[in-house]
Amino acid sequence: MSGPRSLPAPPVASTAAATAEAVADSEVAVAQPPIRWHIAPEWGPRLAALRDVSIQRWLERHSSRIVKHGPHRTVYRIELGDEAVFLKHARCPSRTQRLANLFRNSASRREWHNSRRILERGVPTAEPVAFGERTQGGLIGDSYLLTRSIPRSRSFDEFLAHVDATTSGSERQLARLNAMQRLAELCALAHRAGVEHDDFHVGNVLVQPSADDAALPARLYLIDLPGVRLRRTLNWRRSCDSLATLITGLLFHCDDEQLDALCRHYVAARSDLAIVDLDGATLQILRRSRQLARRVLQRRDQRAFRTNRHFVHDVCDGTRLHLTADLEPRQVYGVVGDGDAPLGKFIDRPCKLTHASVVVEGQLRVADEPWHVAYKRCRVTRLWKLLLAPLRRSRALDAWYRANALVARGIATPRPIMAIEPPWPTRWRESYLATQWIPDVLNLHLYAWKLAELPRDRRVAAANVCAQRMGTLIGRMHHWGVSHRDLKACNLLVASVGNDVECHVVDPDGVRIRRHVSFRRRSRDLARLAASMAAHPWLPKTTLLRFMREYLRAQRDVQLDWKQLWRSIARLSSRAVAHKQRRGEIVA
Repeated sequence: MSGPRSLPAPPVASTAAATAEAVADSEVAVAQPPIRWHIAPEWGPRLAALRDVSIQRWLERHSSRIVKHGPHRTVYRIELGDEAVFLKHARCPSRTQRLANLFRNSASRREWHNSRRILERGVPTAEPVAFGERTQGGLIGDSYLLTRSIPRSRSFDEFLAHVDATTSGSERQLARLNAMQRLAELCALAHRAGVEHDDFHVGNVLVQPSADDAALPARLYLIDLPGVRLRRTLNWRRSCDSLATLITGLLFHCDDEQLDALCRHYVAARSDLAIVDLDGATLQILRRSRQLARRVLQRRDQRAFRTNRHFVHDVCDGTRLHLTADLEPRQVYGVVGDGDAPLGKFIDRPCKLTHASVVVEGQLRVADEPWHVAYKRCRVTRLWKLLLAPLRRSRALDAWYRANALVARGIATPRPIMAIEPPWPTRWRESYLATQWIPDVLNLHLYAWKLAELPRDRRVAAANVCAQRMGTLIGRMHHWGVSHRDLKACNLLVASVGNDVECHVVDPDGVRIRRHVSFRRRSRDLARLAASMAAHPWLPKTTLLRFMREYLRAQRDVQLDWKQLWRSIARLSSRAVAHKQRRGEIVA
């Protein structure tokens, strides 16, 4: 059983008498077995203690704290009187990695040299003040880098969050557009100088706010440079790839206008490339960034099955647990013993009752607090599926994977909280899934029937708003390569929020994740929804056209012939309705 995860103690280096030797005109080398330090001369007096004590004791002498931790590195912030520095401890735990250092510089040495060379090229970055390397068995192992702190700085994503928290409306949009312009200028400056960052994302861009207005950036800095490649200048292909990597991390945090402004300011600042077609270049960058984002998301979807900073995987008495990271396995052990217990307790609050699945609205006690959830028991009913069950994931775990994939793509769906797979052979037949409960929602059928009772003007106005939000939701799904083979009104939820509505998609069993949704699959999904809405003949065509307009807007870089799509949907939906009527089934 895996227990709670905790941060390791700061690294400890052995102490020994320090001996100094000069290594370059601008550096002072201090040998301290097993660590050899290289300190910038102007910082020699302030860092003299590194010559006499271990890293552990040096950290204890000053006010220090961990600001970032991971399996490969830990970053400390250290106060040195009136100034602060950051210490990055790059770990090299395996012998293979230490052997690799025979043929390359250590990570800290690479970042030291890259930082100095980038500063010489006029690209702002954190000033390096010292680096050290620990020798283990004659091989360079762990390494350390000290950099000067940039006052009042924060990462670019944290700066955007600060802007959102302190501004609103048009002021927020103007502040974000200004930040995008400054980011574009930094990217153009770095690419003109030949800096190609191997891990170019907004977390590696620091923003120093203006002294007069914290919502306005005064200067931007590029950090985390051990893998940077330095060239004479970056051509269009390399520049486009680098910028696409950066924009991939902004797609879910910025609207189209802000991303478009970023690309346009960047292209305008790259006068050395002599780009004539500004619109074409902007579209090419955005299209490449979205293609990259789809590939990255498909790789990240597998994280839902492993323990990491987002999820927890555990096994208890043969029962497999998959939880969100804000839960600990011991908090839900009461459910693990008997997966049917919540069903029996809340069976008087059913949401869905079929042979294959049972869904109830209930509460789970987690850390002595009630969590409002939808609890689902999934059951395999067909013989051929039962025979294939040992070779496949259980239905609950499959739904867990697909629901988390929807959440990662920014598609509104109830957040999955827990998936339970009982021990063999019970797992072949039954599994359990708990998801967030969304209060005060109706499925699309019930919502439409409720609107039908209103006066015509209010009914049509509310239907138009719902159609627009639904078009955005389904358009976003198809844009990110998500199709739903059972996209009917019962699997779409609508929640009223004042004069607006929020739409959610449920039942991830029918979800399929692809790199691209073909025209045929788009037509099939939308025809399934159109056939379902045939139960509401009062819907005017103008409302359906509003749905189609918002659907097409959500496609962004995908060009579709809406008239051809409209005709295809009408043909397939008419065929589906006629088929149900011939069989005497209810159209729903």
